[in-house]
Amino acid sequence: MENPGALMVAWSNKGERHEPEFKVTFVPYDPDGKETEPLTFLGEESLWAFLALSLALGGDRVEPALSELHESGSAVVEYVTLSDEEMGRFKQVV
Repeated sequence: MENPGALMVAWSNKGERHEPEFKVTFVPYDPDGKETEPLTFLGEESLWAFLALSLALGGDRVEPALSELHESGSAVVEYVTLSDEEMGRFKQVV
């Protein structure tokens, strides 16, 4: 089954002197769907690997999101479709 939605990405410790920490939440477009609990990634490389390799988003979608993160501390990746297997990586908020 396909699950269309958006990925909300936040840089949770921007401005601190620690390794960057990012939170990624999937928000389904289906009004009956449930938002997921955020996944946490330490370092930009692990975030990039998740978006580009695990979810197979192209660089044309990942690079603008990373640029937006650097500018504002958050980014939205619209029109993402996750399989049930990919959704299994997230826990749904009850």
